[in-house]
Amino acid sequence: MVGVARPNANNLTDIPRLFCFLGFRVEIMMTVLLSLF
Repeated sequence: MVGVARPNANNLTDIPRLFCFLGFRVEIMMTVLLSLF
């Protein structure tokens, strides 16, 4: 989670990390929504 919101996060090595971070957040969101219903 640390190092995702850096100002120089536009190099190619941070792109998969950013997608992994977003996918992780989406997975948490879906788990929370499913646990509510």
